[in-house]
Amino acid sequence: MYKSTQRYVHLRMHSEYSVLDGTIRLNEALECAKANKQGALALTDLNNLFGVVKFYKLSRIQGIKPIVGCNISVKHGSSESKNKSNIILLATNVQGYRNLCKIVSMAWVNHSINSYSFLDEPNIVQREPSSIAIERTCLKGDLTRGLIALSGAIYGNIGQAIMDGDKHNARTLLNGWLSDFSGNFYVEIQRSGQQSEERYIDGAVELASIYRIPVVATHPIQFLKPTDFQMHEVRACIAENKILLNRQKAKKYTYEQYFKSKREMCSLFKDIPSALENTVHIAKRCNLSLNLGDIKLPVFPKPKGIPIKKLFVASVVIGLKCKIQKKRIRIKSTSFVHYLNRIVFEFEVILRMGFLGYFLIVSDFVCWAKNNGVPVGPGRGSGSGSLIAFILSITDVNPIQYGLLFERFLNPERIAMPDLDIDFCQAGRNRVISYVMELYGSRLVSQITTFGTFATRAAIRDIGRTLGIHHTITDNIAKLIPQPTEQQQKLNYNVLKLETIVLNPDRPEEASRSLVGSSVRRLISLAVRMDGLARNVAVHAGGVLIAPVSISMFCPLYSQEGDCAMLVSQFDKDDAETVGLVKFDFLGLTTLTALNNTAKHIKALHKLKAWSLEDICMEDIGSYKILQKADTIAIFQFESSGMKRILRTAKPDCFEDIIALIALFRPGPMHLMFSYCKRKHGMESSHYLNRRLVPILKETYGIIIYQEQVMQIARVIGRYTLAKADLLRRAISKKQPLAMEHHRLNFQKGARSIGLTNAESKVIFELMEKFACYGFNKSHATAYAILVIQTAWLKAHYPAEFIASNLSLSMHEVNRTIKLYKDSSNRNIMLLKPDVNKSFYQFKPIENVPIKACLKIDSIHKTKPKAIQYGLGAIKDTGKLAVQELIKAREAKPFTSLLDFCLRTNRRTLSKKTIELLIRAGAFDSSCCSIRRCVLIRLLVATIRYSERIKASVDISGLYPNSGSFEISLDRAMRKIRPIWSERRILFEEKKALGLYQTGHPFKLFKRDIRKLVPNSISYYRTGSIGSHVFLCGVVTSYFHKLINNKLVAVILLEDDEEQCSVYLNTSILPNDVKLDKLIIVRGHLLVPKDYDRINITAVRTYSLTSECLKQCRFVTTVCNIESTIAKASSFFIKTTYSSGKSIFIQIAHKLKTIVVLEHSLGLYCESTLRALNKVLNGCLKIKYIY
Repeated sequence: MYKSTQRYVHLRMHSEYSVLDGTIRLNEALECAKANKQGALALTDLNNLFGVVKFYKLSRIQGIKPIVGCNISVKHGSSESKNKSNIILLATNVQGYRNLCKIVSMAWVNHSINSYSFLDEPNIVQREPSSIAIERTCLKGDLTRGLIALSGAIYGNIGQAIMDGDKHNARTLLNGWLSDFSGNFYVEIQRSGQQSEERYIDGAVELASIYRIPVVATHPIQFLKPTDFQMHEVRACIAENKILLNRQKAKKYTYEQYFKSKREMCSLFKDIPSALENTVHIAKRCNLSLNLGDIKLPVFPKPKGIPIKKLFVASVVIGLKCKIQKKRIRIKSTSFVHYLNRIVFEFEVILRMGFLGYFLIVSDFVCWAKNNGVPVGPGRGSGSGSLIAFILSITDVNPIQYGLLFERFLNPERIAMPDLDIDFCQAGRNRVISYVMELYGSRLVSQITTFGTFATRAAIRDIGRTLGIHHTITDNIAKLIPQPTEQQQKLNYNVLKLETIVLNPDRPEEASRSLVGSSVRRLISLAVRMDGLARNVAVHAGGVLIAPVSISMFCPLYSQEGDCAMLVSQFDKDDAETVGLVKFDFLGLTTLTALNNTAKHIKALHKLKAWSLEDICMEDIGSYKILQKADTIAIFQFESSGMKRILRTAKPDCFEDIIALIALFRPGPMHLMFSYCKRKHGMESSHYLNRRLVPILKETYGIIIYQEQVMQIARVIGRYTLAKADLLRRAISKKQPLAMEHHRLNFQKGARSIGLTNAESKVIFELMEKFACYGFNKSHATAYAILVIQTAWLKAHYPAEFIASNLSLSMHEVNRTIKLYKDSSNRNIMLLKPDVNKSFYQFKPIENVPIKACLKIDSIHKTKPKAIQYGLGAIKDTGKLAVQELIKAREAKPFTSLLDFCLRTNRRTLSKKTIELLIRAGAFDSSCCSIRRCVLIRLLVATIRYSERIKASVDISGLYPNSGSFEISLDRAMRKIRPIWSERRILFEEKKALGLYQTGHPFKLFKRDIRKLVPNSISYYRTGSIGSHVFLCGVVTSYFHKLINNKLVAVILLEDDEEQCSVYLNTSILPNDVKLDKLIIVRGHLLVPKDYDRINITAVRTYSLTSECLKQCRFVTTVCNIESTIAKASSFFIKTTYSSGKSIFIQIAHKLKTIVVLEHSLGLYCESTLRALNKVLNGCLKIKYIY
């Protein structure tokens, strides 16, 4: 309530949810209002209501009256910016709130697509709110009820007319607003430091006095404090992609647009006191009360005349018969009565809670997906504990078989929405969403918004770009920031310390250090304040809302990219649920896509039409052998190095072990993991505090692992019902002391009823309390364990098909592709080169029978050896359309040459750059088998030009007068092309195109010489002890800097032809010329092997291979191919006068004759001298070290 002394209320404020121009966090604004004793506050973000629910809830908590509004852009007959104006709309009641939601939705949904502004990420659908507007003709009639309108000050159409000196137009516009907002329209005035504001105020006050309408004073709040102006300017520049110091940037904002106090506002408008009092009058009129928490359940589209209860029962009966027919439920089993009792119990609970329609809705779109070729996961979360969900095909987990509890999913004593999250194949998820939208109508269905925030690394880069700091400096700073943990969610580094790390004092050659240092301090200071602010608006990965009536009745909407068919709510998932909308999770899981593609390959290659993934046995020995060996690349949930260590220790041999490992592999219960493994293998005895606990804890060897076990213990010992046991579980997991004390007494009382003393029950309760904090949902673990076994089974029995499917899904992730490539090599599965005549867009398994084997009938096995044809889509910058064009062109016959390829393909889809990458990748090796790749690259432009002339039917008979055809001319040109690519160059060109070495490894080219210097491979040190000496050589595959214990450390990833290792070294010993694909030698010590995938080494010294060879060899032989260049090279050599000099033999190859010309000694036998010598010899120098 308001006192008579209340003098001012802020009615205009842009928060961080204005996205473009707001930096105010809602909680900070409300705290500021409370400190200033303002009883009310309005939120009027630009063209959206993203933050309304959060603002409403926080205001209630702070004891401040929330005023919900919006700063709406209005179009006047055209989309031109000069015909746009702004107006403030404030909701006075629920009807006004609903109308405001409709107006904001109309502004977005009916907006032109051409003015959309998208961000970098593909799932971002953000548009500039400043470009969104609603037609002026829409703001009339019933749509204006319950709304108060403020004229928009100088940015409203009345203000624009006054500023233009057109009083007649201003009066006309005012009459229009008064007719639409009778008694609810105010002339708005501001003093925020903008030019010509006083001229506008004079005109506005005069106009208001003529029409006898009230004037209201507002302040356009954009940031919280005056010191936040620079942060606000940076935020606006980031949104507009501009530089802060750009003088051409229009100054839209002033220093005055901060959250002013009542005293400051009263001082500003002391000459117009009525304008201040009217803010209080408006605040008293705005009495919006939102009914939060009431669930608006969607309605299942059932046939007319059939009650929902009858339809549900019929669906359950049909589903039960189907499960019995498929032998998923055995009717002759003695437990079948238990199935029937469980079905009746679940049905009564679902009916009493009113969720029959919800189950039918989920069952409907899940069954549609399964019937239309969209793979669906076996289950997720606690929903797998429902037998009815299993019968209705929502899940594929039989809860009776695995001892799962329905009460963990839906508690009869705690009414809450069931949470049936569904995993779909990543590629088919959108098809299911489209089906739902088509079934229920676009008015009732929408996706959910989510907000991207300024994460620490991104904030550093964005702010640095806006401040004009060189990207190298901002990138170095960003790389030093580790990923935030639960304890460290904000950028809390010491500015001076971070500056010292970035501006390394060991490198005094850096210029203008003081200038850069001050810029860095400014950068870090801004990043700290902006960390966590809303940066953009995106679409939630899998959330979909379905409402019983038009969804805009509950929340505003905006339209998605493209044809605007799919709407997106302006509330995030939490706010949408707060207003009562029901969320359905359509989650995408890549593993399901891999399983589906593998099944297709198996059916195609082995002609198994009736086979399906459901036929996979959960107790297959081959699957468990794969897991016991930790051969888990591409195995669902089990790929991490930590899990591999656990698998080697646990050696799982049954399905229950897989469930337990999924539940235990988390930071909290990790110590229980090792105890579980020891008890499994008899190295530690299992303890049970009471014989009644044995049936419950036997499968986990006496350890409480699952939440369901806590509930069962409460039922057996404490005489709880399972519903009350679930409340106990929640109290333990949330650490509620009052509830825990209440449950402790009830548990002891129940234990006494079965003959246990208070001391015995106390020990059991404390055991529950200790382990329940780490308890995991067994229903979820069981569902995901099915996926683990399915992936392991496919890898064990159909490895080529399985690896090919995973390669297709990760073709744009180089590191992942390399892992899978090595995995296929370890299984003797050939990964064939890309081929324009054989490859498709994706990787494809094929039968690869060697020619020699085909000649001998006895040598052909029943199972032919497999290979994988490289996917053309994995070649860089090769799009799907280009590959489709290629495949279509070769349908008639294979390509026979590069010219044939160019003649039969279109340059619009297959550009010169794409063809060049195909050549580098070796895709033309089969069709142009006699032509080297370097020759094809050199002749590509000429070939394309010639092919285009032929296509254009140009007479070219006189183009080559000395040859009969273009092919003969190419043959002559090929003989003249020099130099020919070396084997090393071929590998590097392959890596440019594929991201990996496909036909070899550069280490192998130098392996013979390397082993004379470095005898041991990287894999030799896998069995070494911690701290042992290491001396190895490898190729640099990546390097970066990392902040460890506030020290800057360089990390280099090395690999030879067998193994990889990570080398940690101080930046002072990092080679200056370190770069990718360079061979370096490392001396150091073996670190603690944190994982089995990669050896970790701390380096003492690193040096290049060439410098070490020069030091260790007896003499060096150099070879050059042009006799005349020896004169140029003579300045690098002196005659042998010192015994310490290295002997140099210059060997000339000229006209097929080899002549040893001289014996010299290098003046400076170092790597830089050899590079200079090679440059003089035009790159023709070859070096051989003699030891």
